[in-house]
Amino acid sequence: MKQFLLLITLIFSPLTFSGEIAQINVQELKNRLELADKNIVILDIRTPYEHKSGIIKGAIKKNAYNDDFEKYVKALDKKKTYLIYCHSGGRSYKATDLFTRHGLKAFNVKGGISAWKDQGFKTVK
Repeated sequence: MKQFLLLITLIFSPLTFSGEIAQINVQELKNRLELADKNIVILDIRTPYEHKSGIIKGAIKKNAYNDDFEKYVKALDKKKTYLIYCHSGGRSYKATDLFTRHGLKAFNVKGGISAWKDQGFKTVK
């Protein structure tokens, strides 16, 4: 019975876990943005060149390839929840691991900005 309940929870839960890395899909990200929760921070960790194609409204741009990225992560507010995206989810997956190792509550946005755009969700310049 416990296994059945766990399976049902995992199927219907918008958050999924891959190993120890928490993930969120783009629909759930959109839903959370609509709530305008001040404790949630959206981070776009792509390069400045990639940002030119548009970002999710309200996202903070921070290039994960910058030398100071880990220092930036260490200084973040541990009371906030960070939803992290890149182009397709690879860099943000690694960044989410870094955030977690530094004691932050973070979620990788599965599929990144590509999945966001594939769903027809808007970006801003």
